[in-house]
This record gives sequence, structure tokens and C-alpha cells, in this order.
Amino acid sequence: MSIEKNGIVYTLKARCRDCYKCLRHCPVHAIGIKDGQAYVDSDKCIQCGICVKNCPQHAKTYRNDIGLAKAMIKDGRAFVTIAPSFAAEYTGWRAKRVPSALRKLGFEKVFETSEAAALSAKMAKNRMDEIARGGVYTACPVVTNYVEKYRPDKLPYLLDIASPMVMHGRELKEKFGEETKVIFIGPCIAKKGEAEREDNKAAIDAVLTFEELDSWLKDEEISLEACDESGFDHIENQSFSRFYPIPGAMSKAAGMDDKKGEFISTSGSSNVMELFDFDFESAKIGAEPLFCSEGCINGPCMVTKNNLFERRQSLLEYAGELEEAAGFAVPKIDMHVAYHREAVKQEAVTEEQILEVYKNTDKVNESQQLNCGACGYSSCRDMAIAVINGNAEEEMCIPYMRRMAQARGDLLMETTPNSIVIVDEQLRILSTNKAFKKAFMCGDAVIGKEISYLVPENGFEELASGKRDRVDNIISCYGKIYHQILYPLPQEHKFTGIYSDITAHKLNEKKLESLKRETAMQAQALLENQLEMARQMADFLGKSTAKSEMIVERLLSPDEQDK
Repeated sequence: MSIEKNGIVYTLKARCRDCYKCLRHCPVHAIGIKDGQAYVDSDKCIQCGICVKNCPQHAKTYRNDIGLAKAMIKDGRAFVTIAPSFAAEYTGWRAKRVPSALRKLGFEKVFETSEAAALSAKMAKNRMDEIARGGVYTACPVVTNYVEKYRPDKLPYLLDIASPMVMHGRELKEKFGEETKVIFIGPCIAKKGEAEREDNKAAIDAVLTFEELDSWLKDEEISLEACDESGFDHIENQSFSRFYPIPGAMSKAAGMDDKKGEFISTSGSSNVMELFDFDFESAKIGAEPLFCSEGCINGPCMVTKNNLFERRQSLLEYAGELEEAAGFAVPKIDMHVAYHREAVKQEAVTEEQILEVYKNTDKVNESQQLNCGACGYSSCRDMAIAVINGNAEEEMCIPYMRRMAQARGDLLMETTPNSIVIVDEQLRILSTNKAFKKAFMCGDAVIGKEISYLVPENGFEELASGKRDRVDNIISCYGKIYHQILYPLPQEHKFTGIYSDITAHKLNEKKLESLKRETAMQAQALLENQLEMARQMADFLGKSTAKSEMIVERLLSPDEQDK
């Protein structure tokens, strides 16, 4: 297993959110899961970009080569060749301003790859007999990657005609010098890998996507609205095949007709993969597959918000009448490409190993092998094999995890000391736990009865009416006091009630309150008694003081007493 070794398609781990959508969409299961984290297995990846296109968190991405292209422009003369699908990306008047925008970025000359598409179609036309005997022509690097890795038995049927990108790079360098840097721009991620193949390195120096071009233009503050209309540079006496991004364009340019049953034009990952299960050699039928559904106009790095058919219409309007892929001199360049067997190694697994995974995921019973595909694999067996090979984890099985969660929830509900009841939207009892049955002296016979049969329904009614989204209060029921918590389960259209017996706690509170009242009364009586004693003492002291004053006065006035 090689994890993202080549760096063309990879995962931004900080964004990956454990949703498995990339795995579900990858046609060859080149996405692996380790510790809940998705990664790209480069040995298996065919660089189709479907994971990039479908990742909702933008965690799947690809290598950005804008810096490389800038360096080439800075170091010397750099040309650009742009894929014919650009007319589906930059629609209407925008297509005529793209050449000016590219020149503003610093490219000395700007070309359309459709020049080489015409040359490629001419090569195919010259080998029509070979194609009719079961030959497969394709300019799509994803298709060739797929055949090399997953259907090496079909390699002999692939025509060794170089793709328009490679052919154009070779042609430009032959005409303008090997030191010229050629950058290709298109909607395809796999073109980056194609350019790095050993026999293609001399033709193409860098590959950018439309997404990268759009980003580069924004960084340089170049808008198509502010650019003048201008034409592309072109090689003298060369025709164009601008329909190449849509299915059947090459066969039409080469004069082959799939309507007569002589040729198969197909697109889309599932159709292409099924094509190579068809014995087109015995049927004496040629084929022209494109991996993206409806061709390159639906590539993974198209930026436009226009729908597929609006893109197609824009391309057709730009292309106009298809020009003959003949009537021009064939350049003296190598127009061939070599394909190599790079078959993905499939580790052998035993039935005992598969059974062990089934045991771990509670699937020993065949009825529990749902083959639902939620994990991203078409069958439980395929997932089990992926687990054994280290590309998947048992926790990816959604039905198994739901059963586990349900079991844990049931265990929690049955072991908690709190009384729990679940009711439906009509406030009928759906289930209760043991604690509830014991507290409210009921059994399974209450299932289906209204909750008011056991406890006051006021709180549940408030939830059902939407007046409240939670009830938290104290209720009295059957001579006991309960702390009641009620809350809704919106997705399941149910309501849950949790009851805690706080009778003893409340009785203790009453006893404490009574003791406080008795203490206060005793304190008040004591205070009043002390006040009465003080008053009496004051009165006694007052009288005593007055009597003493009279005695003193008599002692001081003896004469008055004699009188």
C-alpha cells in the first residue's frame, strides 16, 4: 500500500470529516480509511478526480502547479496549449478573450490543443482497419490508467497513438526549439500524471487545470471583461478538431460511424469499466471511451456553474462546423505512446478471514449481510476483503454501528436508576425501562396507552404543541415527588420523559424547615422573656432609686424633720 506517494491527488486531513463520500464515489476503491481518516492509495488511484469533485468538505485535492508555470515564464520563453474544452468553461464572448488573458499572464504564444486533436484523428483514420478489428482509441489518460492498473489483459487493444496534449507539445518543441517550455491547461487532473510519464516528459513541462487558471487570473487581477478579443496562435496549414471533448468526436473526425455498429463511443466510469468486459475484438468493433460522463466538458476541474448541456452547447457554438482532419502536412515527430502493465496487486484472502470480519461486525447470519453500500463497497464481502487488506475499518459498517449504538442505548436505559418512558406524537406509551415499571407499578400492558394513564400529561402536551422545547419541573404523583425532565426526539417524532424520585430529599427539606421554624419561635420567646425581665428590672431599679433619694434627703435635713 502506497499512501499518496506521488502527491498529485491527496487528502487535506484537517478537512476530512469521516463521511466516506469519496470512497463511495471512487470507481476503483483507491480510497482507504485508517483511524477514521480517508487517504488516497496512489498505487490504486487512476487520477480521475471523482473524489475531488464529490468531497463536500473539499478535503480531497490535487497538486497545484501554478508556481512551476510562473517559474518557467520567468526563466525563458513559455508557450501554452489549452484544451478544446475551454470553450465550455469560458462561454460566449469569454472564449474570444482567453488568448489575451493568457498573454497577460506572460505566455509568449498561446495555442489550441485542438490542432493536435486533428492530427491525432488523422492518425486514427489511417489505422481504421486496425480499430475495426477491436482496437481502442482514447486520448483520455484516466482510461489508459485504468487499463494499465485494472485491465492489463486489454493493453494490446489500446492504439499507441499519443494524446493531442502530448502530440502538440512534441510538435511545438519541434517547430520552436526543445528549450521552449510548453504548459497544458485543461479540465483534467490525470493530465498531470500523463505529462510525467517517462516518454512524455520531453513534450509537456507542466499541466494546469481550469481551476488553477481561474485562481491565477484572480491573483493577478486579470478579468476577461477587461481583456481585448484576440485570436490564438496556430501552426500553419493545420486543421482543428474542436469537438474532441465530447463523446464520438474522434470517430466522426476519422470518418467512423458508431451508428452502423462498427464503432462504440461511450463515456462515464461505469460504462468504460463495463466496456472492457465486452469482447469487442470478436465482435470486430472498435471503441472510443472517455472516463468522465459526457466527456471532458464534465471534467473534475471545470469551474463554470453552467450545467452539462449548457457547456455542451457553448462548445458546439464555438467549434462550428467540424473541420476535416486531413489536408495538412504531418509533422516529423513521434506520434506514438507506450503503455505499460502496472496491475494493482490484489492480496489473497481466505474464507476464514472473511468469516472473522463477519463475526466482528455481527454478520455471520446471511440475513444481516445487507450489501447496502453505505460504507462505499458494493457488498459486505468486498468490505470484509478491504478490512483484511487494511484499506477499510469495521466501524465503517453503518448498520453494524447502528445495532451497536442501539444495544448500548438499550443497556443504558435498562441499567440507569432513573425512570424513563418514550411516547409517540399522540402521547401513547411506546416503551419504558425497568425503573419506570417499578416506580409506577406497571408492566408491558401499558404499551399503547396514553401517558396520562400514569403521569400528568401537561408537560408532554406543551412539547407536542411546540410551546416549549424542554420541560424541567417537580411533580407529585402517587404520593411521591418526582423531578421530571421531558424533551423531544424530532427526527424520530417521539418524546422522552425521565423521572427521578426526590421524595426523601423533599421530606428532609420539610423537616429542616420545621426545625428552623421551631428554633425561630423558641428564639423569639426567649427574646421576649429577656425583654420582660429587663423591663421589670428597670422598673424595680427605678422605684428603688426614688426611695433612696428620699432617705438621703431626710438625713441631710434633720432640722426640718424636728419641726
